[in-house]
Amino acid sequence: MFAKIFETEKYGQILVKFDESDENTPEIRFYFKPTDMGVCSLAAQYKDTEKDRELSRDYFEKVDEFSAIAVIDKAAAALGFQ
Repeated sequence: MFAKIFETEKYGQILVKFDESDENTPEIRFYFKPTDMGVCSLAAQYKDTEKDRELSRDYFEKVDEFSAIAVIDKAAAALGFQ
């Protein structure tokens, strides 16, 4: 599995994608659409080590709707658009 989609009341659809960054390092990217805004994304990027590749795979497997919302809530609060 390389992507998960959650239907949420707060953010509508949240897409969580396991991918690689432009530097070919592991990346978990969250896509969401806050009210009155376009589609936004944020990413957790990892280093190019076997340990970080394993950590990123483990984290992605554990992402559920609750944790996806928590990540976005934290970013929204930091950026002031909550």
